Formats: sequence, structure tokens, C-alpha cells
Amino acid sequence: MLNETFVVLTAFVAVSFLLSGIDDFFIDAFYWIRLVYRKVFLGKTIRPVRQQVLCSIPEKWTALWIPAWHEHEVIDKMITHTIESLNYKNFDIFVGTYPNDQPTQDAVDSVRLRFPQVEKIICPNPGPTNKADCLNWVFQGMLLTEQRKGIHYEIIVLHDSEDIAHPLELKLFNWLIPKKDFVQLPVIPLERPARCWTAGTYLDEFAENHLKDLLVRERLTKVIPSAGVGTAVNRAVLDQIAALRKNEIFNINTHTEDYEFGQGFSQLKRTGILAQFKVARTQTVVRGWWRKRKVIRVVHERVAVREFFPDRFRLAVRQKSRWVLGISLQGWKNLGWPAGGWMKYMLYRDRKALYANVVNALGYLVIFYWLANIAIYGWGRGPNLIDSRWVWYVVLADTFLMVHRLVQRFVSVVRISGWFQAFLSIPRAVVGNAINFVATAVATKQFFIAEQSGKRVAWKKTAHVFPSTAQLMEHRRLLGDLLLENRLITMAQLKSALVAQQKHGKKLGEVLREMGYISDKTCSPY
Repeated sequence: MLNETFVVLTAFVAVSFLLSGIDDFFIDAFYWIRLVYRKVFLGKTIRPVRQQVLCSIPEKWTALWIPAWHEHEVIDKMITHTIESLNYKNFDIFVGTYPNDQPTQDAVDSVRLRFPQVEKIICPNPGPTNKADCLNWVFQGMLLTEQRKGIHYEIIVLHDSEDIAHPLELKLFNWLIPKKDFVQLPVIPLERPARCWTAGTYLDEFAENHLKDLLVRERLTKVIPSAGVGTAVNRAVLDQIAALRKNEIFNINTHTEDYEFGQGFSQLKRTGILAQFKVARTQTVVRGWWRKRKVIRVVHERVAVREFFPDRFRLAVRQKSRWVLGISLQGWKNLGWPAGGWMKYMLYRDRKALYANVVNALGYLVIFYWLANIAIYGWGRGPNLIDSRWVWYVVLADTFLMVHRLVQRFVSVVRISGWFQAFLSIPRAVVGNAINFVATAVATKQFFIAEQSGKRVAWKKTAHVFPSTAQLMEHRRLLGDLLLENRLITMAQLKSALVAQQKHGKKLGEVLREMGYISDKTCSPY
């Protein structure tokens, strides 16, 4: 009886893998065909942009929104780093806090003493409510600030309290808006040591989703969901949404308000874009086996948001269960199936996690049972788990699609984090599948309990960690980088100035002036 059950289960899992694999294969094929077409016929892949072009656009007033509940350990560091690293002047930061979270309020007050562009907004209701509710009150606080300061914010940017904002992101938003109403930057998790397998699964998944899948989605539907961080919105559209929803810009009845917010742009006939842009920067690396030497090289990096993600299985399940609940279950309930074939298809891809994550777990169960039979009876003996030839053909096709899937992930991770992390992505797929399965089970349980009881699912935030000073240095823009990018000095001049700097111990700017490479009249990139 048990063997018969596993024969049926094997056939079910094989067919499910085939259907899901064909779906993923279509996204991959579309992406690579379009990439080759752009490279061959248009001569480009990711659109390059120089900083001097971004700096030539007059700065629009920009508001950064940051919701904060129990973020007293990171909020000061995040705001300080953001203000000191952003290559932009006309911006203010609005931090949403709660009346029953005094430590976070104190941290925000501390940073406000040093930076006048920081505004603290206190939500009227005790926390935790949810991120949507906090952001809605931040919007109201911004309106009052506009009246007090006599300015009008034209661009709204969403961030979280653990984000590392790219120095040029506001320049990029300023360039794209209002040509585009909605701009999403790629989100790239920070690399962790090899032992951090749980955190590594985020790197693997985001590499595929934000370098490939979302680009296909944008091309087919003209809109993409917001990631909740690195998202910029045209203020005129935000006012339109506020008027339609009676100032409730974000839906407070979902755990993924950012996802539904981005999807709502299709109903307004507004366009969104995943901003895949690269900028040139210099990087100092150590070369040589015996005689170590520092070598300066030019690299092209994506304008993206970097951050740490959970590295404990339980915390990852907690975060991903919130995503499954909001995107696959609450999103299905709240959004339904809007008009448009491609939109329905993309929503199906979002919601297929409900069965795909379960089928993946069943697949491991079938494999273990099959291996146990081989261990007990030997190859070709004992119960035959696949007694139909067509099932064998499906299994062979599944094997090809599985290898293809791992190769796609490998290539995606190589593009952002190098070969070492890419090789680790192969075994980490097992860990990722385990996290997703448990998260799906937790989210499904929460959803149906809430539906039966009529109570809202409690919002549980993710514990955030902000990088150390040494880690942040990798993402700071140095003076030499900026002068080189703006073609104010040459690579040869920069190298000779760095050598002189190490010899005399002076600041790079002083060395460059003494050597006659720049003058006091040289335009500063900041």
C-alpha cells in the first residue's frame, strides 16, 4: 500500500515539477533572448549613465520615508550614513515612530540635533500597528512639514532602517522622475561568510528576481511590485492615490503593503521601471602572491540598495511567512485577478508559491524514499516506483529543468557577488526550499485562522542589523572615485597622487592641488 502511494506521489510531483519548470523556463528564455537582441542590435545591455549627466539635472525636493518600530539600535547609524553618503542636497528624511517606543524616538531626536533635515513623525496609535499604517501617518506629517517650510516634495522615496542607500540613488530618481512615475532599484543582500547559509539564500533569490524576473515582468506588464525599499514615486501620482483612497495610500489590511502599492499602478495606467543602471567607480585591490601590492581598477557597479537579511532559520521563516501571507494569500484576496493576460500570468507566478513550495518538499520525500529502496533492495530490484514509461520521460525533463534552474541561479549570483557565492548557491537551494516550505505552512495557517476568527494577523517585524563601519567603507564614495567618474582627473594622475598621499600622509584633495591636477575652482561632485 505504501509503495502504491509513492508511485502516485512520484507521478504527481513529476508533473508538477514539469509545469512549474516550463513556466520558469519561459521567463529565462524571454530574458536571454531580449538581452541578446539588445546587445546585438542596440549595442547595449544595461543602460550606462555617467554621474555628470545625473548632476546636470536640477535637484527636485525629495522626501525619504522610513518607518521605525523598535529600531533604536540601527536608526541613528542608518540615517547618519545616508545623509553623509548621498550625493544630493534637496532632501529631507521623515521617520515614523510610535508613542510607546521611546528608545526609537530618543535615537531619532539624537540624530536630529546633528542633521536638521531629519523630521520625526509620531503615529497616533500605539505600536506595533503595521508598516502601512506608519507610512500613512508619515505622509500626513510630510504635508504639515511642507506647510511649515513652504516647499513641495516632488519625489517620495521608501526605505527601511537597515538599508544602505547608494550615493547616487537620488540623482538617478531625480533624472527618471517624472518621465517614469514609479522607479524601483534592485535590492541586493550583503554578502555573508560561507557558513551563513540562511542569509545566503536571500542573495541567491534576490539575484534572480531583481536582475532577471522583474525585468521580464516590467517588459510584459509595464508595472512591477514595490520592494518597499529603494522605491521612488512621482509625488503627483501619490496625491492622486491619496485622493482616491481618502489619504490611505497604503492598504493597512495586508502584510505586504509595498507589493499591493506597486501593483496598483496598473489600475492608474501609470508606468513603473526597474532601474538597472551602472556607474563607474575605482576600487583598490591587493594583488601578488609574494610581494603584495595595491592596484587600482575601474569597476562598473549597479545603483542598488544593499542590506543584511536574517541568518537564522527561525527568523527567515518569520520574514518569509509574512511575504507569502501578504503576496500569495492576502494579495489574492485583495487584488483578485485584474484584466490583462500578462498581468494574470504574473500574479499566478506570485501565487504559485502556495503549491510550489509544498511540492518541492514532497519531491525531497520521494527522492529519500527512492534512495531508501535502492539501499535496501539494490538498483533495479524491489518495488518499482515508476511503472509507467511516460513518467520516466517526465522525470528526465524535470532533471534537465532542475539543472537549468541551478545554472540560471549560478549565473545570476556570479553577476553580483562572484564565483565563490555562486558555487555556494547550488547547495543553498536545499536550505532555501526548506525555509520556503515552512514559511508557506505558517502563512497558510495564519491566514485561515484570521479568516475564521475575523481578526487581523498580528504584524511581526524583522529584527534589523546595520553594517559595521568597516563594512560601510566598501560602499562609500571616495574623492578619487568621484573625480575620476566626472573626468576631472585621469587614472594615471589618481595613481600618482595616491602614491604621494601614502608617502606624505596628507589628504588626497591637498595632494591633488599641490600636484596641480585640480584647483580650488574644480567643481566638487558633492
